Amino acid sequence: MDLKATYVSPSVQKVRGYTADETMNQSLEEIFTPDSFTAAKTIIEKAFKELANGNKEKAEETFVAELEQNCKDGSTIWAEIKANFILDSKGQPAGIIGITRDISDRKRAEDTLRKSEEAYRNLFNSIPDPIAIFQDDFTVIRNSAYERIFGYTPEEIENDIGTFGLLKNSKDKKIAHKRIAARLAGKGISPMIHYVDILNREGQTISCEVSDAIIQYAGRVANLLIFRDISERKKAESAIKEKQAELDHKNKTLEEMNAALRVLLKQRDEDKIYVEQNVLSNVQKLVIPFLNKLTETKLDLKQASYVNIVESNLNEIISPFSRRFSAENLRLTRTELQIANLIKQGKESKAIAELLNLSIPTVETHRRNIRKKFGLKSRHQSLYTHLSELFNE
Repeated sequence: MDLKATYVSPSVQKVRGYTADETMNQSLEEIFTPDSFTAAKTIIEKAFKELANGNKEKAEETFVAELEQNCKDGSTIWAEIKANFILDSKGQPAGIIGITRDISDRKRAEDTLRKSEEAYRNLFNSIPDPIAIFQDDFTVIRNSAYERIFGYTPEEIENDIGTFGLLKNSKDKKIAHKRIAARLAGKGISPMIHYVDILNREGQTISCEVSDAIIQYAGRVANLLIFRDISERKKAESAIKEKQAELDHKNKTLEEMNAALRVLLKQRDEDKIYVEQNVLSNVQKLVIPFLNKLTETKLDLKQASYVNIVESNLNEIISPFSRRFSAENLRLTRTELQIANLIKQGKESKAIAELLNLSIPTVETHRRNIRKKFGLKSRHQSLYTHLSELFNE
């Protein structure tokens, strides 16, 4: 059999652009595109083989195909071809009769649908969060992130595990069942997002934020679940809580230390007051009385002056003024401090000179320097008045 056409319906021209005569003169390789020609040869060879083996019905079943044909204008069409053998009296193939139907519109629709489904699938699988559609206690579809993050194979998820089986504890399972039952009953769910712990294939716990919604899938009600892995966020929150607890503990410890320090400072001030009072009392009771008795003895003028100076200095030591006076006069020399002290006591230059074994001019020079250091050079106020006021502050 040379597979040359002996009759072609004139309608072929409407479909392919070739006349019936032109089509009958074409070989199969000219009629079909390269891929479809190869497929056609395989189908024909298989049909002849089935027929040779006595499987006429099998051969007729095999001899059905969808093949792409060339058109006269250079375009192509898709055709559904159904063919049967014409057998001679001995049951051998004498010819083939076939019916061709243009299915280009259907193929384009299928191609568009395939591309749409492929685009949807790519979009579905490109989402980083696990997504699953749950129906009749089984996970019927899930994206690649679902399998990647949870680690279960599709067979394990569909046959053994199920979405509920992934939940770590029975409490989460009860909540999930309750939410889905409420949704299927048309009731509102609050909150829209809930949190569950899921066990992955390695037995590790994955904390998830889950949102769900009722949808139609394959003509039936189903539950759409979207999971978000928040394990790292939970770890961060836990770390923050630990740090906050640590900080609170440190703050409490610091507050306790500050309270203890305040107690110590208060005790120090009390001790200071006690020491000052004790020193004051001891000087007044144990020293001053004996100085007073000493002044009542027969002293010469110089000795009496020395006793007065000692008494005066002791009074300054126990006076609140002593600290301020010392601070004010840190810039005075030792001799200037002695002279200033005697001036404050009302001593004249001559008396000061005798007490300190200095000449009167030297004492006068020191008085001028003291006035200058106290800023009294051009003032009318006397040095004695200034020192007295300072002492009384």
